[in-house]
Amino acid sequence: MMQPPTLRRTILAAAFLMLLPFATAADPEITTDISLEKAAIGDAVQLTVRIYHDGDWTFDRTLPEEKLGEAHILSAEWRDIPPAPDNPQHQVQLDLSLAFYDTGEMIIPELALTGSRGGAAEPQTFYTPEQMVVVEGVLADENDQQMADDRENLDKKVSPLLMILAILVVVAVLAVAGYLFHRWRQPKPVVVKAEPALPPFDEAMQSLETVTSGSLLKEGRVKEFYVEINRIIRHYYSRLYGINAEEMTSFELEQWFEDHPEISAELIGLNRVFQELCDSVKFAKYEPVESENQENVNRAYQIVQHLKPRSEETPAPKQEDDHVAVG
Repeated sequence: MMQPPTLRRTILAAAFLMLLPFATAADPEITTDISLEKAAIGDAVQLTVRIYHDGDWTFDRTLPEEKLGEAHILSAEWRDIPPAPDNPQHQVQLDLSLAFYDTGEMIIPELALTGSRGGAAEPQTFYTPEQMVVVEGVLADENDQQMADDRENLDKKVSPLLMILAILVVVAVLAVAGYLFHRWRQPKPVVVKAEPALPPFDEAMQSLETVTSGSLLKEGRVKEFYVEINRIIRHYYSRLYGINAEEMTSFELEQWFEDHPEISAELIGLNRVFQELCDSVKFAKYEPVESENQENVNRAYQIVQHLKPRSEETPAPKQEDDHVAVG
Protein backbone atom coordinates (compact mmCIF):
# COMPACT_ATOMS: atom_id res chain seq x y z
CA MET A 1 0.00 0.00 0.00
CA MET A 2 1.30 3.54 -1.04
CA GLN A 3 2.44 5.75 1.86
CA PRO A 4 0.54 9.06 2.35
CA PRO A 5 3.53 11.35 1.46
CA THR A 6 4.10 9.43 -1.73
CA LEU A 7 0.42 9.65 -2.58
CA ARG A 8 0.43 13.41 -2.02
CA ARG A 9 3.48 13.88 -4.25
CA THR A 10 1.87 11.79 -6.97
CA ILE A 11 -1.33 13.83 -6.85
CA LEU A 12 0.61 17.12 -6.95
CA ALA A 13 2.72 15.95 -9.90
CA ALA A 14 -0.37 14.86 -11.83
CA ALA A 15 -2.08 18.18 -11.14
CA PHE A 16 1.03 20.08 -12.29
CA LEU A 17 1.17 18.13 -15.54
CA MET A 18 -2.53 18.77 -16.16
CA LEU A 19 -2.19 22.52 -15.53
CA LEU A 20 1.09 22.95 -17.42
CA PRO A 21 -0.52 23.48 -20.88
CA PHE A 22 -2.81 26.18 -19.47
CA ALA A 23 0.14 27.96 -17.86
CA THR A 24 2.12 28.09 -21.09
CA ALA A 25 -0.72 28.45 -23.62
CA ALA A 26 -0.59 32.23 -23.36
CA ASP A 27 2.99 32.50 -24.68
CA PRO A 28 3.46 32.48 -28.47
CA GLU A 29 5.86 30.05 -30.11
CA ILE A 30 8.48 31.64 -32.38
CA THR A 31 10.54 29.76 -34.96
CA THR A 32 13.05 30.93 -37.58
CA ASP A 33 14.20 29.31 -40.81
CA ILE A 34 17.00 30.38 -43.14
CA SER A 35 17.16 29.31 -46.77
CA LEU A 36 20.97 29.22 -47.13
CA GLU A 37 23.68 28.51 -44.58
CA LYS A 38 26.33 29.09 -47.26
CA ALA A 39 25.90 31.84 -49.83
CA ALA A 40 27.87 33.78 -52.40
CA ILE A 41 28.26 37.54 -52.31
CA GLY A 42 25.00 39.17 -53.36
CA ASP A 43 22.90 35.99 -53.12
CA ALA A 44 19.39 36.47 -51.74
CA VAL A 45 19.06 34.67 -48.40
CA GLN A 46 15.50 34.17 -47.17
CA LEU A 47 14.90 34.48 -43.42
CA THR A 48 11.43 33.37 -42.30
CA VAL A 49 10.15 34.17 -38.80
CA ARG A 50 6.95 32.37 -37.78
CA ILE A 51 4.90 33.30 -34.71
CA TYR A 52 2.29 30.79 -33.54
CA HIS A 53 -0.31 32.00 -31.02
CA ASP A 54 -3.84 31.28 -29.79
CA GLY A 55 -5.42 34.23 -31.62
CA ASP A 56 -5.53 36.61 -28.66
CA TRP A 57 -2.17 38.25 -29.47
CA THR A 58 -1.35 41.30 -31.56
CA PHE A 59 2.20 42.08 -32.65
CA ASP A 60 3.97 45.28 -33.62
CA ARG A 61 4.58 44.93 -37.36
CA THR A 62 7.22 47.59 -37.75
CA LEU A 63 9.60 46.44 -40.48
CA PRO A 64 13.37 46.44 -39.90
CA GLU A 65 15.53 49.22 -41.33
CA GLU A 66 17.79 48.90 -44.38
CA LYS A 67 20.30 46.66 -42.62
CA LEU A 68 20.12 43.83 -40.12
CA GLY A 69 23.63 43.54 -38.74
CA GLU A 70 25.84 42.97 -41.79
CA ALA A 71 22.88 41.88 -43.90
CA HIS A 72 21.32 44.28 -46.38
CA ILE A 73 17.52 43.98 -46.42
CA LEU A 74 16.27 43.53 -49.99
CA SER A 75 12.60 43.14 -49.01
CA ALA A 76 10.51 42.65 -45.88
CA GLU A 77 6.86 41.68 -45.51
CA TRP A 78 4.50 40.65 -42.72
CA ARG A 79 1.85 38.04 -43.58
CA ASP A 80 -1.11 36.45 -41.77
CA ILE A 81 -1.31 32.70 -42.35
CA PRO A 82 -4.87 31.29 -41.92
CA PRO A 83 -5.19 28.51 -39.31
CA ALA A 84 -5.18 24.96 -40.66
CA PRO A 85 -8.40 22.91 -40.17
CA ASP A 86 -6.61 20.49 -37.85
CA ASN A 87 -4.66 23.20 -35.98
CA PRO A 88 -6.51 26.11 -34.32
CA GLN A 89 -3.29 28.08 -33.79
CA HIS A 90 -2.96 31.42 -35.56
CA GLN A 91 0.25 32.20 -37.43
CA VAL A 92 1.95 35.51 -38.22
CA GLN A 93 4.94 35.36 -40.57
CA LEU A 94 7.73 37.83 -41.30
CA ASP A 95 9.53 37.19 -44.60
CA LEU A 96 12.92 38.85 -45.02
CA SER A 97 15.12 38.71 -48.12
CA LEU A 98 18.74 39.49 -47.19
CA ALA A 99 22.06 39.85 -49.04
CA PHE A 100 25.68 40.07 -47.86
CA TYR A 101 28.46 41.94 -49.65
CA ASP A 102 31.40 40.83 -47.49
CA THR A 103 32.90 37.36 -47.12
CA GLY A 104 33.23 35.34 -43.96
CA GLU A 105 30.95 34.13 -41.18
CA MET A 106 28.11 36.65 -41.03
CA ILE A 107 25.78 36.81 -38.04
CA ILE A 108 22.12 37.70 -38.45
CA PRO A 109 21.35 39.26 -35.08
CA GLU A 110 18.29 38.46 -33.00
CA LEU A 111 15.07 40.27 -33.79
CA ALA A 112 13.01 41.79 -30.99
CA LEU A 113 9.29 41.08 -31.51
CA THR A 114 6.82 42.99 -29.35
CA GLY A 115 3.35 41.55 -28.76
CA SER A 116 0.37 42.28 -26.54
CA ARG A 117 -2.17 39.80 -25.31
CA GLY A 118 -5.79 40.95 -25.15
CA GLY A 119 -6.46 42.64 -21.83
CA ALA A 120 -2.79 42.72 -20.81
CA ALA A 121 -1.51 46.02 -19.48
CA GLU A 122 2.07 45.74 -20.69
CA PRO A 123 3.39 44.35 -24.01
CA GLN A 124 5.94 41.55 -23.96
CA THR A 125 9.10 41.28 -26.03
CA PHE A 126 10.29 38.02 -27.56
CA TYR A 127 13.61 37.43 -29.30
CA THR A 128 14.53 35.25 -32.25
CA PRO A 129 17.79 33.31 -32.09
CA GLU A 130 20.86 34.52 -33.96
CA GLN A 131 21.58 32.91 -37.34
CA MET A 132 24.93 32.48 -39.08
CA VAL A 133 25.59 32.49 -42.82
CA VAL A 134 28.97 31.68 -44.35
CA VAL A 135 29.48 34.07 -47.28
CA GLU A 136 31.98 33.12 -49.96
CA GLY A 137 33.25 35.02 -53.00
CA VAL A 138 32.17 34.15 -56.54
CA LEU A 139 34.64 32.31 -58.75
CA ALA A 140 35.60 34.44 -61.74
CA ASP A 141 35.52 31.31 -63.95
CA GLU A 142 34.35 27.76 -63.28
CA ASN A 143 37.91 26.50 -63.95
CA ASP A 144 39.50 29.28 -61.91
CA GLN A 145 40.36 28.76 -58.25
CA GLN A 146 40.65 32.48 -57.48
CA MET A 147 37.62 34.22 -56.01
CA ALA A 148 36.14 37.11 -57.93
CA ASP A 149 36.01 40.58 -56.41
CA ASP A 150 33.22 41.41 -54.00
CA ARG A 151 30.46 43.87 -54.86
CA GLU A 152 32.34 46.95 -53.62
CA ASN A 153 35.48 46.20 -55.66
CA LEU A 154 33.49 45.22 -58.74
CA ASP A 155 31.79 48.60 -58.68
CA LYS A 156 35.20 50.32 -58.71
CA LYS A 157 36.40 48.58 -61.88
CA VAL A 158 35.27 50.18 -65.12
CA SER A 159 36.11 48.69 -68.50
CA PRO A 160 38.03 51.03 -70.87
CA LEU A 161 35.45 50.18 -73.53
CA LEU A 162 32.69 51.42 -71.24
CA MET A 163 34.62 54.63 -70.68
CA ILE A 164 34.89 55.18 -74.46
CA LEU A 165 31.19 54.45 -74.94
CA ALA A 166 30.29 56.88 -72.16
CA ILE A 167 32.39 59.63 -73.79
CA LEU A 168 30.74 58.98 -77.17
CA VAL A 169 27.29 59.18 -75.60
CA VAL A 170 28.14 62.51 -73.96
CA VAL A 171 29.46 63.89 -77.26
CA ALA A 172 26.33 62.73 -79.10
CA VAL A 173 24.05 64.31 -76.49
CA LEU A 174 25.93 67.61 -76.73
CA ALA A 175 25.71 67.53 -80.53
CA VAL A 176 21.95 66.92 -80.47
CA ALA A 177 21.49 69.66 -77.87
CA GLY A 178 23.48 72.11 -80.03
CA TYR A 179 21.43 71.24 -83.11
CA LEU A 180 18.13 71.68 -81.25
CA PHE A 181 19.30 75.00 -79.82
CA HIS A 182 20.26 76.18 -83.31
CA ARG A 183 16.85 75.18 -84.67
CA TRP A 184 15.14 76.92 -81.75
CA ARG A 185 17.00 80.17 -82.50
CA GLN A 186 15.89 80.16 -86.15
CA PRO A 187 12.69 82.05 -87.05
CA LYS A 188 9.73 79.71 -87.13
CA PRO A 189 7.84 79.62 -90.43
CA VAL A 190 4.19 80.63 -90.46
CA VAL A 191 2.06 77.51 -90.80
CA VAL A 192 -1.05 77.95 -92.93
CA LYS A 193 -3.72 75.36 -92.30
CA ALA A 194 -4.76 73.94 -95.65
CA GLU A 195 -8.02 72.24 -96.54
CA PRO A 196 -7.87 68.42 -96.64
CA ALA A 197 -6.53 67.31 -99.99
CA LEU A 198 -8.51 64.03 -99.96
CA PRO A 199 -12.14 63.79 -101.08
CA PRO A 200 -14.66 63.45 -98.20
CA PHE A 201 -15.15 59.69 -98.66
CA ASP A 202 -11.43 58.91 -98.80
CA GLU A 203 -10.70 61.20 -95.84
CA ALA A 204 -13.43 59.57 -93.70
CA MET A 205 -12.32 56.02 -94.55
CA GLN A 206 -8.69 56.85 -93.83
CA SER A 207 -9.57 58.52 -90.51
CA LEU A 208 -11.73 55.56 -89.41
CA GLU A 209 -8.93 53.15 -90.30
CA THR A 210 -6.47 55.18 -88.22
CA VAL A 211 -8.63 55.36 -85.09
CA THR A 212 -9.87 51.73 -85.21
CA SER A 213 -6.35 50.38 -85.63
CA GLY A 214 -5.02 52.62 -82.86
CA SER A 215 -4.63 51.89 -79.16
CA LEU A 216 -7.41 53.96 -77.55
CA LEU A 217 -9.61 50.95 -76.73
CA LYS A 218 -6.65 48.81 -75.65
CA GLU A 219 -5.61 51.56 -73.23
CA GLY A 220 -9.15 51.80 -71.81
CA ARG A 221 -9.72 55.31 -73.25
CA VAL A 222 -13.23 54.38 -74.42
CA LYS A 223 -14.73 57.86 -74.20
CA GLU A 224 -11.94 59.35 -76.35
CA PHE A 225 -12.50 56.57 -78.91
CA TYR A 226 -16.23 57.32 -79.21
CA VAL A 227 -15.67 61.08 -79.36
CA GLU A 228 -13.19 60.58 -82.21
CA ILE A 229 -15.32 58.26 -84.39
CA ASN A 230 -18.31 60.59 -83.89
CA ARG A 231 -16.16 63.57 -84.91
CA ILE A 232 -15.11 61.73 -88.08
CA ILE A 233 -18.72 60.98 -89.08
CA ARG A 234 -19.95 64.49 -88.30
CA HIS A 235 -17.04 66.03 -90.24
CA TYR A 236 -18.00 63.74 -93.14
CA TYR A 237 -21.55 65.15 -93.01
CA SER A 238 -20.18 68.70 -92.91
CA ARG A 239 -18.06 68.23 -96.02
CA LEU A 240 -20.82 66.46 -97.95
CA TYR A 241 -23.71 68.79 -97.15
CA GLY A 242 -22.01 72.06 -96.22
CA ILE A 243 -23.49 72.09 -92.70
CA ASN A 244 -21.80 72.58 -89.33
CA ALA A 245 -22.59 69.04 -88.16
CA GLU A 246 -19.84 69.08 -85.53
CA GLU A 247 -21.70 71.79 -83.59
CA MET A 248 -25.20 70.28 -83.92
CA THR A 249 -26.86 68.18 -81.25
CA SER A 250 -27.86 64.66 -82.25
CA PHE A 251 -31.51 65.76 -82.29
CA GLU A 252 -30.79 68.75 -84.54
CA LEU A 253 -28.80 66.57 -86.91
CA GLU A 254 -31.61 64.02 -87.19
CA GLN A 255 -34.16 66.80 -87.77
CA TRP A 256 -32.00 68.14 -90.59
CA PHE A 257 -31.86 64.67 -92.17
CA GLU A 258 -35.64 64.24 -91.93
CA ASP A 259 -36.17 67.62 -93.60
CA HIS A 260 -34.22 66.45 -96.65
CA PRO A 261 -36.07 63.66 -98.50
CA GLU A 262 -33.00 62.69 -100.54
CA ILE A 263 -31.53 61.13 -97.36
CA SER A 264 -32.83 57.57 -96.97
CA ALA A 265 -34.70 56.30 -93.91
CA GLU A 266 -32.12 53.52 -93.61
CA LEU A 267 -29.32 56.06 -93.22
CA ILE A 268 -31.36 58.06 -90.71
CA GLY A 269 -31.88 54.89 -88.64
CA LEU A 270 -28.19 53.98 -88.79
CA ASN A 271 -27.20 57.49 -87.72
CA ARG A 272 -29.73 57.52 -84.87
CA VAL A 273 -28.40 54.28 -83.29
CA PHE A 274 -24.80 55.39 -83.87
CA GLN A 275 -25.35 58.81 -82.25
CA GLU A 276 -27.30 57.37 -79.29
CA LEU A 277 -24.45 55.06 -78.28
CA CYS A 278 -21.85 57.81 -78.77
CA ASP A 279 -23.89 60.21 -76.61
CA SER A 280 -24.39 57.56 -73.89
CA VAL A 281 -20.64 57.01 -73.62
CA LYS A 282 -19.77 60.71 -73.79
CA PHE A 283 -22.46 62.22 -71.54
CA ALA A 284 -23.95 59.36 -69.45
CA LYS A 285 -20.60 57.63 -68.75
CA TYR A 286 -21.97 54.40 -70.23
CA GLU A 287 -19.38 51.62 -70.48
CA PRO A 288 -20.04 49.56 -73.64
CA VAL A 289 -18.90 45.96 -74.01
CA GLU A 290 -16.55 44.87 -76.78
CA SER A 291 -19.38 43.69 -79.06
CA GLU A 292 -21.05 47.12 -78.83
CA ASN A 293 -17.76 48.79 -79.79
CA GLN A 294 -17.52 46.53 -82.85
CA GLU A 295 -21.14 47.15 -83.87
CA ASN A 296 -20.81 50.93 -83.63
CA VAL A 297 -17.60 50.92 -85.66
CA ASN A 298 -19.41 48.89 -88.33
CA ARG A 299 -22.24 51.45 -88.30
CA ALA A 300 -19.69 54.23 -88.87
CA TYR A 301 -18.29 52.41 -91.91
CA GLN A 302 -21.81 51.72 -93.21
CA ILE A 303 -22.72 55.42 -92.91
CA VAL A 304 -19.63 56.40 -94.90
CA GLN A 305 -20.37 53.75 -97.55
CA HIS A 306 -24.05 54.82 -97.76
CA LEU A 307 -22.96 58.33 -98.72
CA LYS A 308 -20.13 57.34 -101.04
CA PRO A 309 -20.59 59.43 -104.21
CA ARG A 310 -21.32 57.51 -107.41
CA SER A 311 -19.91 60.50 -109.19
CA GLU A 312 -18.22 63.66 -108.00
CA GLU A 313 -21.57 65.46 -107.83
CA THR A 314 -24.16 63.11 -106.29
CA PRO A 315 -23.75 61.06 -103.10
CA ALA A 316 -25.75 57.81 -103.11
CA PRO A 317 -26.32 55.22 -100.36
CA LYS A 318 -24.39 51.99 -100.57
CA GLN A 319 -24.74 49.09 -98.08
CA GLU A 320 -21.54 47.58 -96.76
CA ASP A 321 -21.99 44.50 -94.55
CA ASP A 322 -18.33 43.66 -93.99
CA HIS A 323 -17.24 43.77 -90.35
CA VAL A 324 -14.20 45.81 -89.48
CA ALA A 325 -11.84 44.72 -86.69
CA VAL A 326 -11.44 47.24 -83.89
CA GLY A 327 -8.07 48.01 -82.28
